[in-house]
Amino acid sequence: MSAAQTLITKLTDSLLTTLNPDLTSMPLPSLQPTLTEVLQKQAEDIIAQAPELPSVDLTTPISKLRSLNGQIVKLKGFVSDTLGLDIFPALYHHQNKVCAHLFNDEPVPEDAILEPCVYGERSLALLTLDKPAFTPSPPELSYPQILSLPPKDLLELIKTHTPPVLLKVYSDTTELLMFQSIEAIGILSFPEEYTPRDIISPQELESEGLTPQAHPYFLPTLHVLHTRTPTNNYDVSLETIRSSVQPLLALLTTHCQGDAVAAHLLFYALVSCSTTRVHSTPLDHIPFNLYGMKSSHPELVNLIMQICPYPLPLTLSLQSLSEPAPLYPSKDYTLDCLLPGALLSKGMRPGSTIIVDETTLAPGVVKTQGINNLKCLNDILAHQQLNIEIPYTEMSVPCSISIISLSSSPSILPFDYRIPLIPGGKLPSPPPQPHSSQDGVPAPSTSSTTQPTLTTTTAQPAASANVSAPETI
Repeated sequence: MSAAQTLITKLTDSLLTTLNPDLTSMPLPSLQPTLTEVLQKQAEDIIAQAPELPSVDLTTPISKLRSLNGQIVKLKGFVSDTLGLDIFPALYHHQNKVCAHLFNDEPVPEDAILEPCVYGERSLALLTLDKPAFTPSPPELSYPQILSLPPKDLLELIKTHTPPVLLKVYSDTTELLMFQSIEAIGILSFPEEYTPRDIISPQELESEGLTPQAHPYFLPTLHVLHTRTPTNNYDVSLETIRSSVQPLLALLTTHCQGDAVAAHLLFYALVSCSTTRVHSTPLDHIPFNLYGMKSSHPELVNLIMQICPYPLPLTLSLQSLSEPAPLYPSKDYTLDCLLPGALLSKGMRPGSTIIVDETTLAPGVVKTQGINNLKCLNDILAHQQLNIEIPYTEMSVPCSISIISLSSSPSILPFDYRIPLIPGGKLPSPPPQPHSSQDGVPAPSTSSTTQPTLTTTTAQPAASANVSAPETI
């Protein structure tokens, strides 16, 4: 008997012992609170096993993922969609005894007695697997693609592209939120072989009165035993980090044309990350705009992409703003799922750094979709909130996304820190100090030169969609 089967048997026996159900009498036992309590009692044992458990991420080959079918594994990733509740027969009569049907996708025996029975609830969510930092993004398969592609094309893509994982959460105290980073420990269920019947169209599902969420034959599934906030255990000493700062600052200074001030502030912006909020206001991120760039400076962009674990380059121009695809996720009621939007499709995930290139932005007119895209970036900058477009309502979820902008003039986005690039790093000299008069009173200065000051400004969202200059809309 495998470790997963042993654990399922232990959980089931504990549940049945606690409930002591007699399905022939009324009222039927309440399942969810007891099941949650059983899982909580086993949480310490499950966590103790975590270091030895197989770990699955976005780079795990499909062949290995299939080989872990039926085993206890741990997954890291972020919640890319929440799919509501799934109702299933949890306790029923079979062969003159009460049986529990939990933590697996096996069909209920045909001779099982389902009247009466106890139905359970499990919340469903999609987990986009995490990828190791500083690695290229492997090919992924999104949930909308799974629902919309022809079966023949989909069968081929599943062989080479990693699909999201369907989470089935049994505990009623575990709440999964959109774009939330989690580590989930559970029992993996993966179809060993795909057949054309497994890949059915939304039209077929509708004709059968089913939904894609209730019958995702095509997705690997994790029956969740425990969830927790993931930790990054990088094998790097503090001394190594300290010794790397000065060489990194020297590189940034070189690529900032010798401007040491801009290089230091850029470094602080790159290492900042939104992890603390007070009354929903993020405190520890630095939105940074470096302007005065004559061109896009690919060398500087490449260096930033090597520093950031999850970089995401984004060109901001009239053409890109006018594209019909939104940057943010949006609800598709035809497929009954979230369309990821351009940012998530390009690999954005918690901890990403968006590198915005505004050097090609020219005067012009921004259409409605462009204004909505700018609002999406504004909300990430100002509030660390990711917008989700749902008809007839507004929704946003907390995120941890850094944004760095390179532009020829001050950015049109509301950056708290707008720093001019000054080649050579030499700020204008301060005015000469006034000479003292003979009686000790400073003589008035006749020079009109004033000492320059460095200020930070926050731009307000523009009310007009007309772009008269690169820095205004």
